[in-house]
Amino acid sequence: MGITLTWYDEQKHIILWAYQGRWTADEFDRATEEASQLIDTVDYPVGVIVDFSHSTLMPPNIMMRFRQSAQQAIGHPNNTVRVIVGADYYLKIFLNTLFTLAPPAWYSYFASTREEAAALIYRLLEPQPATKV
Repeated sequence: MGITLTWYDEQKHIILWAYQGRWTADEFDRATEEASQLIDTVDYPVGVIVDFSHSTLMPPNIMMRFRQSAQQAIGHPNNTVRVIVGADYYLKIFLNTLFTLAPPAWYSYFASTREEAAALIYRLLEPQPATKV
């Protein structure tokens, strides 16, 4: 099974990062590299939907790999918002622990569906009107 990355929308504003079945730390590393390459193809902010809906167990010792590999994709200047879909209770605890230990830029949101995640990303990526001082 593994991990697949594709553009969620034709306008290339959202990357869909989908986990399927069992996946390995090496697959995670490759997906992280691929995510950076996708983000490099545009010159504007993008969002990422990380879908764990069809994922099973995470590989052992993945927390350290997450921290090392994710810096590459999450640290990309155009990767501005991430929304996690399909996280069960234990995965939410794991991810919240990871986000607590990580820089604030790593913060991610949670959503129930891909559609809900996309709507949130579009709202957050929408330019905000300037306020008068």
